[in-house]
Amino acid sequence: MNLNLLSLLPCTVCFVFAVLTTAGMMKKQIDYTTLTFLILLLLASVYFYIDANMVINTTNYRTLVILDIIDNFVCLSLLPLSFIFVTRYVIGADSVNVWRAALFFVPALVVGSVGTFIYLYGGIDEMAQFLQAYDATGTMPAGYEHSIFHAQQVVCNFIFTLLLLIQMIMFLTFCFFNIKRSRICVYFVSFVLICGLRVVLGRTFLINHPNISCILSIAICACAAAIFAYKSYRDEKRMVARIKQYYEEVYVSDNASALETPQNNSNVLDIQRHVELTMEQVSQEDKAEQSFEMDQASQLRLAAEIRHYIVEDQHFLDPQINIEKMAEDLKTNHTYISIVMRYMLGSNFRTFINKYRIDFAKKLMTSQPDLLLEDVADQSGFTSSAQFVKKFKEVEGVPPRRWQHGAV
Repeated sequence: MNLNLLSLLPCTVCFVFAVLTTAGMMKKQIDYTTLTFLILLLLASVYFYIDANMVINTTNYRTLVILDIIDNFVCLSLLPLSFIFVTRYVIGADSVNVWRAALFFVPALVVGSVGTFIYLYGGIDEMAQFLQAYDATGTMPAGYEHSIFHAQQVVCNFIFTLLLLIQMIMFLTFCFFNIKRSRICVYFVSFVLICGLRVVLGRTFLINHPNISCILSIAICACAAAIFAYKSYRDEKRMVARIKQYYEEVYVSDNASALETPQNNSNVLDIQRHVELTMEQVSQEDKAEQSFEMDQASQLRLAAEIRHYIVEDQHFLDPQINIEKMAEDLKTNHTYISIVMRYMLGSNFRTFINKYRIDFAKKLMTSQPDLLLEDVADQSGFTSSAQFVKKFKEVEGVPPRRWQHGAV
């Protein structure tokens, strides 16, 4: 009973991770890399279910024949799908051409189709009897001289194993060359090597050595958990980085800095929900930027209005200033402002605002050298001295006081 449960553990773990991944995808826009990961988990669940039944089921060879037909398709699809996922995840989403990716699955389709034809042509019951006799003797049993049985051994054993070995070598080589780019490559290498070891040991060995089978099942679960946990961790960090970038761009405040430690920030979930709700709007704005049409005179006029609003009216000193408020005051939309600032003023909103805040702070520190740093930050439009020091150092390369001592 324990052997049966442990044999089914990798299948169960992968299925649970697939459910968790699906639940996560329902809360945000579809990410094709995550979608690939979901399909990979589902395929792995099917594969490990078949693998478990190959070890647990020692009498019903008719079921084994049906499972082997499915396995020919699934097993040879796992490594190509893993390659596509790791390539998209580590190198970039556009690194895998769709048609080239489709070619990766040709071996699975060919071997799976030919194997299915062989089993159906020979008859499920007849092939089940053949496999039972083959397992009992370990060699080609007497009475099965028909070419269809030899074809089964060539296609479903030799060619299948050869193609799987080639896929493993190619995938492991790719992971080794990219192991410095992401730790996920290490986990995938471990995962594939352990699964490969199960294939090399074979069904008969695993049945006769249940303890080794259990140890390998637990190791597979550990690797799968490591892959899932690392991907979840990296996805969360990327999401936080996107939220931080969004808030720095739009609100120019130190709220984004607090997102560096999201577990200690009670507002992060509210912020994240807000950003997720605006993702569709951001996507529409990206499309608007691509189709942006404004004559040169209108662009120059809007650029002058932006400069006057920020510099002449000294709105850069307002800690609560953001691009949306400026767009409302100028009776335009913040997409146009972002585009015009980027192309006409050579800067984004956050950088442009901070440049004038820092210039104003430098004048304050020069004219009033005894002014407290908190007061300098407050009068210059920064929400905190920590934010002021950080932004000042980014622009000047030194902290404010060190700059002040050199300037006075």
